[in-house]
Amino acid sequence: MANISTAPVRPTICAFTSTQSYSRRERDDSYRSVIVWLAPRWRVIICKDTIQFILQKRSVAPPNTGTWAGKSFSTTRDGLMAPCSERGLLSEPSARQVLEALPSDVRDYVSQMGLPRDRLDWPEGNDDACLSNLREAAKAFSA
Repeated sequence: MANISTAPVRPTICAFTSTQSYSRRERDDSYRSVIVWLAPRWRVIICKDTIQFILQKRSVAPPNTGTWAGKSFSTTRDGLMAPCSERGLLSEPSARQVLEALPSDVRDYVSQMGLPRDRLDWPEGNDDACLSNLREAAKAFSA
């Protein structure tokens, strides 16, 4: 079996051009709202409902195909940086710079990027209230 290179990967900010096809499925390699790749198997996305940052890990190492799974979910930059730091994903200075350049709150990121906001109520500065609203919305959709 060939040994896959383990050279450090510089974090890259991702953007798809209008000629590239992209997916709305968060598990896909071509997901349209990738914010930054931190390592070959780690990336940060904005969820498809534009309500949280998600730290994802790919199920298998490239070049094999796999899917992306959420490992940490946060509505704030600081809430995102903590699990990235715990997993050693910020050892590259540029990775820390990319994440520190994000707005402090996902709502601000959505506004700055001109992304459509979800129709849910976003209580100011209270993640527990936001989660409560998400649970209520999920109940309404499943009923």
